[in-house]
Formats: sequence, structure tokens, C-alpha cells
Amino acid sequence: MATTQELLDAVDAAIAGNAEGVLEHEVRGRKVRYMSLTELLKARGILAARLQREQEGMVAGIRLRPPD
Repeated sequence: MATTQELLDAVDAAIAGNAEGVLEHEVRGRKVRYMSLTELLKARGILAARLQREQEGMVAGIRLRPPD
């Protein structure tokens, strides 16, 4: 599944919902359950970094297209 803003938004919603003890979210019909808020925050960081690289045209540290 490609990293999208939709996925990042779903993780952000799960983090926001964690105040009520919610550690899962659903996106595109798939449920994901996290063991802890720490794991959820780590996943958010990974997704945000990947999305940033994709938006910059980078995959695995290799630029796929010239910068805008």
C-alpha cells in the first residue's frame, strides 16, 4: 500500500483518539491495532518520513525525478 496523506491522517486520528485508550484505526477497510502509544507514534514518524520522500521524488534515497 502506497504511503498517502490518507494513511497519515488515519494514524493522526488514532493518536488523537488515544486519550480514550483507542489504539486502532481503519483505513480502506483494513483495521490496524497498535500495542502502545509509543508504537503508534513510531509508525507515524515512519509514515511521515516516507510520505515526505515520495513527495520529493525519492525512493530508498535515490531521486527519481529532478526537484521542482
